[in-house]
Amino acid sequence: MFAKEKDSQIVLCKALIYSNQIESEMECAMQCTNVKDCCSSMYDISIEQCSLFYACCPKTEHMVGSTTLIRNSIPERVIGPTPKDCSDLSPGTCSGVYTIRPQNGVDISVFCDMVTDDGGNDNLHYITDQGLYKVRFDLEDYSGNTAYAIYDKFNVGVEGTEYLLSISDYHGTAGDSMKDSAGQPMNGMKFTTRDKDNDIEYHGTNCATRKKGGWWYASCTYSNINGIYKEEESADSNHWYTFDVRKGLRKTKIMTKPNLEI
Repeated sequence: MFAKEKDSQIVLCKALIYSNQIESEMECAMQCTNVKDCCSSMYDISIEQCSLFYACCPKTEHMVGSTTLIRNSIPERVIGPTPKDCSDLSPGTCSGVYTIRPQNGVDISVFCDMVTDDGGNDNLHYITDQGLYKVRFDLEDYSGNTAYAIYDKFNVGVEGTEYLLSISDYHGTAGDSMKDSAGQPMNGMKFTTRDKDNDIEYHGTNCATRKKGGWWYASCTYSNINGIYKEEESADSNHWYTFDVRKGLRKTKIMTKPNLEI
């Protein structure tokens, strides 16, 4: 079964399987049905061209004479070994919550963003211990301004290391806030909570208590996204200093994926 959108075309998409010449949109839909992992198709009646795509949630735009056909279900996509991370999902899979099984771990439900940037601490360790990973922080303030920070090297150690953080090679628009006010990086720090103080001495206080959240503190931190969710500027707000000083953020998102460029 297909959902049909008349006068609609799929915007330039990396998930193209192939295009060919046929006589009707019905034939185009049939071709998609017969091709493994085809999730959507587009038929342009003016040139009698059918294009097949992996994308299940394609971006579309208005185009007279073109029809977009999106399959309602792809049974093949839920058959086979459980993915170890989001990158193992089939090409064109929609963003959403999926079950993954990291090596040496158990099944966990995670949100897979399949669009941005081409798409518990124990779980972070299980995922990032499988190979070379990078991490991305997406930020949005209460005025709607957005920014991001990417670190091309990212790993969280096992519980016995107290979740030792390895993070480096920043690039992005938010600025590098994975450090404290003295410039000491979070790289190499253990995770600090109110009952487990692993930070660098900061005026005799536990940074998790001062900042109201667990984190890989040095002498506290410029990145306090586990702080209190509030708009006003304060030391314990959920902020990213190099983006908006200590003003609270309306939205934050952390995503990790394999780094295939190293």
